[in-house]
Amino acid sequence: MPADPNPQPSADAANPSLVHTLPVVVHVMDVQQITTEQQASLLALPVSTVTRARHGHLPDRLEPDQIVRMSWAVHLHVNLHRLYAEPTANTWMTRPNGRHPFDGRPPLDHALEHGIPGLAAINALLLSDLTDYPTTTHAERTAAEKFALTINADLTAWNQPTDNPQKR
Repeated sequence: MPADPNPQPSADAANPSLVHTLPVVVHVMDVQQITTEQQASLLALPVSTVTRARHGHLPDRLEPDQIVRMSWAVHLHVNLHRLYAEPTANTWMTRPNGRHPFDGRPPLDHALEHGIPGLAAINALLLSDLTDYPTTTHAERTAAEKFALTINADLTAWNQPTDNPQKR
């Protein structure tokens, strides 16, 4: 069985080497034009920890929740670069987006508001785009809500032979 191209993040807090990935995650978010304050909120870290990590100063440990958040942030970055060229991939999180669940707000706002479930939802949307099953737009969902289908069940006219097959 082939390896999962996008495995679910795990919260292995016992692995101290994961602390060493924090500067990489901060750099990825810097590239995505996410502010230090937003990074801190998204990663559930103090602003000072994010600032120090940017300069290579690491915390002693990270909580499982923080590791999962870092993992989702990296997954999003990778999937964005699989879908889009630069600079679109690097600005996608901070630009307004009309798709559900963003509805005109930047995806970053959704992630900040919903935390890990928000990050997971964004990743699911990107994965759907990668698999050619894009999610619907707001206009498509609105049209679907108003869609009405009427079926005429008058079967008396069904398959009736005619004298002239050209008139069918």
